[in-house]
Amino acid sequence: MKKRWGYLICAVVILLFMGIGYAFSLFVVPIENDLGLTRSQTSLAFTLCFICFSIGSFIGGFLVRKIPPQLIMRIVAFVMGGGFFLCANATQAWQLYVFYSIACGTSIGLIYNVCVSVLPLYFQDKLGLTTGVLLMGYAMSTTVFGQLCEYLMTRISWKGVFIILAIASCLVLFIGSFILHYPTELEKQQLPQMKLTIEKISYRPTQVLKTKTFYIFTLFYIFMGGIGMSLINHMAPAFQEDLFVNATLTATIVSIVSL
Repeated sequence: MKKRWGYLICAVVILLFMGIGYAFSLFVVPIENDLGLTRSQTSLAFTLCFICFSIGSFIGGFLVRKIPPQLIMRIVAFVMGGGFFLCANATQAWQLYVFYSIACGTSIGLIYNVCVSVLPLYFQDKLGLTTGVLLMGYAMSTTVFGQLCEYLMTRISWKGVFIILAIASCLVLFIGSFILHYPTELEKQQLPQMKLTIEKISYRPTQVLKTKTFYIFTLFYIFMGGIGMSLINHMAPAFQEDLFVNATLTATIVSIVSL
């Protein structure tokens, strides 16, 4: 009962590092200046990253039922760490797409699904609270790390920050893989179970696809998520180039929006 809160904290820390993809707009201008890329090229990198995030999360839903989450996390630790490290050595747009968008984006999606699949099993009595805290940890990454990334970029460039992210994400995931796990049979007996106040209804996937609620929710999520992602992606460059706001204040504004 007490350990489960430690597992939740561990998952939140992991998702804080996974959510660093939201901070990509802070790196856009330095990357463009350094590699000579256009705005459409850097925007495509962000778009591909979140397409791969969705694919990774979708695939993770199947893998997490067949492969121990610890193994998934250890593999992803090296894939994501390698992705950020190779991004720091990129010289062309396609390298950014492969190492950042595909490698890191898919890795983030896989780990996000691992966390939201494993942790609720420890909190059947607090499902809403648990999923809310996990999502908060993921979404607040830019709020926590935005200012730090901006400060480090003025000291060691965006490439140096990417190398730090490579090391940090690899270590956090690898260490976390020794902490997070499915509840054992003994733990299941000690954990509180869900108290149903209404009749429980189970749907098969084919039944869900026949409900109006599914399509209404999906469309709402796509449109609202798309607007939010577009805002976060283009906010920092717009403030710096169109409104002539300095990088430090821009990082603060982006952090507030993410919060």
